[in-house]
Amino acid sequence: MHNLALVLSSQKKYDDALMAANQAMQAFPTSAEARCLAGTIHLERRNFDTAQRLIEQSLAINPDYHDALFALARLFFEIQQIPKSIEQSRRAIETNPRSAPAHNLLGCGLRELGDLPGAIAAFDACLKLQPDFAAAYTNLAESTTFMSADDPRFKAMSSLAASLAPPDGEDGIYLHFALGK
Repeated sequence: MHNLALVLSSQKKYDDALMAANQAMQAFPTSAEARCLAGTIHLERRNFDTAQRLIEQSLAINPDYHDALFALARLFFEIQQIPKSIEQSRRAIETNPRSAPAHNLLGCGLRELGDLPGAIAAFDACLKLQPDFAAAYTNLAESTTFMSADDPRFKAMSSLAASLAPPDGEDGIYLHFALGK
């Protein structure tokens, strides 16, 4: 049932995915994975209260479950509880340091709070882990454009971002445009 829910969710068949996830929760009441999956489906549907309840139940079963930590970080970002999103992103990274999406989300949260050097470092970490993570290129470009052109970090980060972005891809074109190239 869990795998069926994953497939249906990836196809955006959320009603059917929820039925499969609910069946998985009934069959395996102590499954952190089934609760997290159901919570993530509710998150996709923007049912934030139900999503939070299920994700927190998942974490009560397994406090170090990376997928649930990341889902909770996403939820907090969506509902504009940025400090909580950052905290959960960091916890997700602690449980899986190679999670490029968690580094990207951490960067988004840090940027929202105005910590541009921290955001840029998080996007850089994301891109080192997953060089084809397109959204991280855009996030990195947007973060560097918030910095003053006179800031020495701007030139360093701009050069880094330009060297990482494929120039013919959408994010590369945006990045080079944002940097005035």
